[in-house]
Amino acid sequence: FQIGLGTQVRQFIDLKMHNQANHEWLNPVPMKFYVHRSLSLLVLGIHLILFWILRKMKLNLRVFNQILGLIGLEIFTGILMFYMDFPFSSQPLHLIFASLLFGAQSLFIFRIIAKK
Repeated sequence: FQIGLGTQVRQFIDLKMHNQANHEWLNPVPMKFYVHRSLSLLVLGIHLILFWILRKMKLNLRVFNQILGLIGLEIFTGILMFYMDFPFSSQPLHLIFASLLFGAQSLFIFRIIAKK
């Protein structure tokens, strides 16, 4: 769901980027952006709770540490894009981190399934 919202925000920006300066790309800010931003905090919160549970269970946290790091990088690049008017390479980095995050989360789930 989060990836779909991010794609819709990107489509909104693509329509504006040819006619306006980058500080105007999110003016007015679409509601989809606010939902996308707010859900990122929910994703972070859920993963922090999972981290706490896994730590209590004394499970290997290496992949999960990487997931948390990628979530942090995702949020950081999102903040950069919004508050610093889309600095160079922030958009591709945001997409790369999202792809890596999806892969790391998939790997984590596959490892849990394989242990059963």
